[in-house]
Amino acid sequence: MDQRRRGRWFLPLALLLAGCKSDLARPDPPVDEGIYGYANGCVAVEGFDGEHAPTHLAASGDPGAFAFSEPTQDTASRFFMRPSDLGSYLFHDQEKRYLSAEAGPDGAWRLTRVSTLE
Repeated sequence: MDQRRRGRWFLPLALLLAGCKSDLARPDPPVDEGIYGYANGCVAVEGFDGEHAPTHLAASGDPGAFAFSEPTQDTASRFFMRPSDLGSYLFHDQEKRYLSAEAGPDGAWRLTRVSTLE
């Protein structure tokens, strides 16, 4: 399995796990409409580490990257969730750039903003 494909699964898993260990009040999640409920939806991605205020994903100063930098969803990037397989989605932003993840030289994961997928 290549790095980008592994990264595609890392992000949702990290987002799900990050919100599980906090006493901070959180809004209720959207209604679960089943496996097809998110298909072709438009979403903002929120990151939450369980301690600090949540931040939303947006294009960073580096045009080839995303970062959890925005305090509200109003200023965050919007992603279209295109179905790619049963229960799997590709995320692309308003400029048709894909959300991907890749391991850097130090082994740390980086959220990348790419125009084509390999």
